[in-house]
Amino acid sequence: DSNKTHENIRTSWKGRFKSFIALLYYSIQALKRAEETNNNIAFAITYQCVKTICSIYPNQPLVDEAATSLSKFLTAGSNNNLKHMGLRLLSQMYK
Repeated sequence: DSNKTHENIRTSWKGRFKSFIALLYYSIQALKRAEETNNNIAFAITYQCVKTICSIYPNQPLVDEAATSLSKFLTAGSNNNLKHMGLRLLSQMYK
């Protein structure tokens, strides 16, 4: 009976994790469109999404999206604050 409980918890956790990954992926996709307008709020939320992606179990499609978003920070023209944030993300991504 205890084994069934543990298996139910594991199954529930895996389902929630997959939902969380899907939500992050969707969020990154939506924010990429907002980044094109140089919206500071979109960059701030993207920053937090990328930090979260870097701190969870690696998921290759998410890591690829995070890297693409990271490049937007590093090529932010004359906005040195965004470049600095990009460098911080880059260092966190490759820890």
